Amino acid sequence: MATSFLKRLFASQLGVDWEYAPGDVIWKLSPARDGILVGESRDVDKRRMSLFALRTHDGSPVFSDVRLDEPWWIALEMTIGDLAILHRYPKPDLPNALGATIVDCRSGQVLWEDRSIRVICGVDDVALAQRGVAPDRPELLFIDLRTGSVLEELGSDVERAQEFHAISESSAQFDGWTASSPLIDGHPRFEELTTIVKRERGEGRGAVELAEHGDFTVLGMHERSRSSIQTGMQELVDAIIVVLQGDRVVYKERVTIDAPGASEDIFFIWRGRLIFIRDRRTLVGIDLERR
Repeated sequence: MATSFLKRLFASQLGVDWEYAPGDVIWKLSPARDGILVGESRDVDKRRMSLFALRTHDGSPVFSDVRLDEPWWIALEMTIGDLAILHRYPKPDLPNALGATIVDCRSGQVLWEDRSIRVICGVDDVALAQRGVAPDRPELLFIDLRTGSVLEELGSDVERAQEFHAISESSAQFDGWTASSPLIDGHPRFEELTTIVKRERGEGRGAVELAEHGDFTVLGMHERSRSSIQTGMQELVDAIIVVLQGDRVVYKERVTIDAPGASEDIFFIWRGRLIFIRDRRTLVGIDLERR
């Protein structure tokens, strides 16, 4: 018991291991093979989108500021192996995605484009795609993700498509990925963690997120922002991340200030790194396996 007490008493504080700022607002993140994290950033005023990628073990960039011929109506959909799949929106007022662009996550190079298809899922270099967007008569096909060439026409063979989709989900590269989940009654440490949350934030807003890695517990929470309290008018919130080692706070940061509302998934853990976005523009990594 004495050893446990001393470990808590002298446990070192965590610090930020790396930071990466692509220059614009970070819009979406997706993990690729070999610990590469691919991101989409957007300049809302200039209505342009760009891609970046970095290695999560040290935050070193793989590529940055990759822009495509469509500056805005295109989005990062997913990663499959070491390829990023983006889809266009041919009618900006409708959410239907059509038109695939494939980017190599190791270089940022565009490998090919096909404006007639939508990639649904994939395993390694094979993907299931749909030509067109007609839901009642889908034209399904298998394609080579590296070249865009058609491997097989499935027509409307939905059963085979579903089988392939299941295989794709089971082989996704989210290995070592821990997403946050709500802190709910029934968690073994619910009362203890609830007490810590009350201590670490002011006027609470929204649910509390939680993820655990080794002897670390990460909490994400929101509170009514200081400016909102001072003005007594607009309801703005701040997002806060707290890292516990046992019952001791070893890291705390107010990562977003004056947001219009509480959001979900403000952090995740991947391959032993706590990763979150500070002030919408800076990606931050903290090593939870440092010895």
